[in-house]
Amino acid sequence: MMNARVIVYIACVAILLSCSACNEKKRTEKELEVELRQFKEKAILFPDNLQAAIYGRQEDPDTTLLHRVWKMVVYVDKSGCTGCKLRTLLPVYMFMLENKSDKDFGVVVILNTPDKEETAQMLTDLRFRHTVFFDADGAFERLNPQMPKKEEFHMFLLNGENKVVLIGNPTHNEKLNRLYLSAMKN
Repeated sequence: MMNARVIVYIACVAILLSCSACNEKKRTEKELEVELRQFKEKAILFPDNLQAAIYGRQEDPDTTLLHRVWKMVVYVDKSGCTGCKLRTLLPVYMFMLENKSDKDFGVVVILNTPDKEETAQMLTDLRFRHTVFFDADGAFERLNPQMPKKEEFHMFLLNGENKVVLIGNPTHNEKLNRLYLSAMKN
């Protein structure tokens, strides 16, 4: 049978560990809050050497997307599974089609992928027929060091000054979708 001191000791350790986990979570949330605030403070810069392309159509890429009043930026970096990331563009494509009549809005897909030809083939296979911008040398990230490292924050809405207005994927969250649409109307 366990001694009362051992039971009290175990209970104290358990409480300390749970408090430590709570403090770690609060610290992480605070760090994330600071990171996102810093992300929204500076205007996003687009490199001059982005290579525009469109696959599956016989038309020229739409480079005016970079100059629209409202831009939803989707940044795909070279880490992880490129095919998996490209498949997530399909709901974004539907969002674009739903808002195509708004001439002040555009979606800027920036791809910093390890193999441009393989990425092009994947986009063709997915029938993603929208302009994409290849960032072969990672200039987008270098010009925007304030961009969060977490991929879930690599989709965001920019205003006419290229300032971040909203962060996140509007195709996965109805409330965020309404916020995107509301922001673009103002």
